[in-house]
Amino acid sequence: MPAHVNPRPPSPQRPYHSPLRREQAAATRVRVLDAALSLFRERGYASTSVRAIADTAGVSVQTLYQSWGSKSAIVEGLILRVKEEIDLPSLFDEMSRGAHDPLELLRQSAHISRLYSEAGWDVLELVRQLGETQADIAAVWAEGEARRYRGQRDVVDWIAATGGLRSELARAAAADTLWTLSAHDLYRLLTCERGYTPAGYEEWLFETSARLLLASFVPGHTADDDGGRDGGK
Repeated sequence: MPAHVNPRPPSPQRPYHSPLRREQAAATRVRVLDAALSLFRERGYASTSVRAIADTAGVSVQTLYQSWGSKSAIVEGLILRVKEEIDLPSLFDEMSRGAHDPLELLRQSAHISRLYSEAGWDVLELVRQLGETQADIAAVWAEGEARRYRGQRDVVDWIAATGGLRSELARAAAADTLWTLSAHDLYRLLTCERGYTPAGYEEWLFETSARLLLASFVPGHTADDDGGRDGGK
């Protein structure tokens, strides 16, 4: 009688990681975001269907829903792409590691605010305008502003830890001030309505926040003699 042979246990399946598949997914993401941004500008958010985005991007509707779930999630993806383009997490990590000089902290914070509004101009303007009429986009904008506030509160806490914050200024009030000054709306007003260059805006933001927040600050010159404004305007 033949000896009983125990069957070999099945080998555990290894997760499948394909560089090609990751590249394809990244390329699809770019196509979807580019298509959505173009269609939102051309047709408006409400008039742009998920199918129209999928057709323009060259993907199936099912794939788009599986990857994104909703149009508002695609808008969030557009904002996230701006943060990726300027490498926002690395910029904040660099700032936190060198959080010993209040002036340098505010200078870095001003630089990040300028980069974000400059690189994300099209997306931020679109989301700002859509938020006036679309409740789901207003929620996306509000969440983004809440995250931005938390980031500015971190900057204020780092400044306070150095002893550089004005003694009569509460941290919450300081965070409110920095959050307000660094808002995209102020970037838009100064660069579009008042003719500031992006560099001029950055210098204005640095000096204004330093004057209002720091215990001691000796102002220097702004980006150029006319306060950072473009001489052609």
